[in-house]
Amino acid sequence: YSFDLMQFSMTAKKLQLASLFRYLFIIVAIMMAIAAIAAFWKMNHLAQTGVTVIGQVSRIDSQFDRTCGGGSFSKNCTRFKAWIEYTVSGVTYYVEHPAGSVNGTSNDTRHANYQIGESISVLYDPEHPKIATIGDRHGAGIFRYLVLLMLLPLALLFWRRYQNTHTTAFKN
Repeated sequence: YSFDLMQFSMTAKKLQLASLFRYLFIIVAIMMAIAAIAAFWKMNHLAQTGVTVIGQVSRIDSQFDRTCGGGSFSKNCTRFKAWIEYTVSGVTYYVEHPAGSVNGTSNDTRHANYQIGESISVLYDPEHPKIATIGDRHGAGIFRYLVLLMLLPLALLFWRRYQNTHTTAFKN
């Protein structure tokens, strides 16, 4: 029986690389979970303490994007962003919101989901009026539950990984 040191070294490097990718995946998943929890907290806070006002679309920006669709299906498109103006205690604030996209190049804002002058509900934090989102308390409440639903598969994945790593040592 001969022992091939070169083959053993390559296998060890592959295992190290696989382990590195596994840990990178876990770190990215944790960062995504933290971002989702922060979004949940913000929406929960707005749903509980927020005040709804009626704002108006004051401007629509268009931006050309070569990567719509992502991956190998990328294509050129134009993305629109609506700026909604709202007033609290005589001070005017703005909140931006995605307003759709269209294939190809177009500065024609008729393709956007919103039109200039359109009235939109804005939910803002009365302590910090700059913190706002489009919609009302009901919409913010639904969003916070959607964030929790997104976190559920991640929690199940970590639980399964934990179960697999802590029970295989005792199966021999």
